[in-house]
Amino acid sequence: MSHAVMRLRNLTVVVNVLGRERVLVDGLNLDIPQEGILALVGGSGSGKTTTGLSILRLLSPALEIQRGVIFYKSKDLLNATEAHMRQLRGKEISMVFQEPLSAFNPVFSIGYQIEEVLRFHTDLGRSRRKARVEELLDVVGMPDPRGMRDKYPHQLSGGMRQRAMIAQAIAVDPKLIIADEPTSNLDVTLQARIMELFRKLKKELKLSILLITHDLGMVGHLADEVAVMHQGRIVEHGPTQQILDRPQHAYTRELMETG
Repeated sequence: MSHAVMRLRNLTVVVNVLGRERVLVDGLNLDIPQEGILALVGGSGSGKTTTGLSILRLLSPALEIQRGVIFYKSKDLLNATEAHMRQLRGKEISMVFQEPLSAFNPVFSIGYQIEEVLRFHTDLGRSRRKARVEELLDVVGMPDPRGMRDKYPHQLSGGMRQRAMIAQAIAVDPKLIIADEPTSNLDVTLQARIMELFRKLKKELKLSILLITHDLGMVGHLADEVAVMHQGRIVEHGPTQQILDRPQHAYTRELMETG
């Protein structure tokens, strides 16, 4: 794919532990394809989630982006103001987190929290926002969207919460979704359903998706391209089938064997 929705160049992220600097992401270069799914694959501690959070500038204060550029619409997001980033988050770039129960606020209903994105990023009136929430819940395959709208996060199953989080992520038609281990806490059947949902949304909404995962088996069914990350670096990158059929790097082969 020749066109990229986003380009990361020389991204380097460090953490200081007791005065000692440790590199988490080491000079990373990555293009996220336009209207495609790029899987960023690696084991725990490889730097893949840190990369995703860096794009939205949501890193914890202990972590520092030391250098690099993240180009989106010809603008370097690392030099953007916080006000600009607030406008981008949710509206143009959304994130689906690994554990929706901790990402959602337990004291507000699912519908209220999805509607919050619409309140911030659109000028829709109250009744239109509520209708839009129901539309979104229907799009992600939630049964009884009106009834589900008023439920609280703890009242939903893991798969339902994940669907609600995806509904929130697509609420205002973003261009890019960063999905961080979106199926890791689900059983095999629910994983398949969420993967199918991502495929459907990519096609219907013309989304670009950065899929962060440790599961090479899953990306075979979902991703157009795979970038394998190990110790903060990309060690292999190419079309999915090529990587799965003819892995070149020892770490990629190790991931395939353990997966």
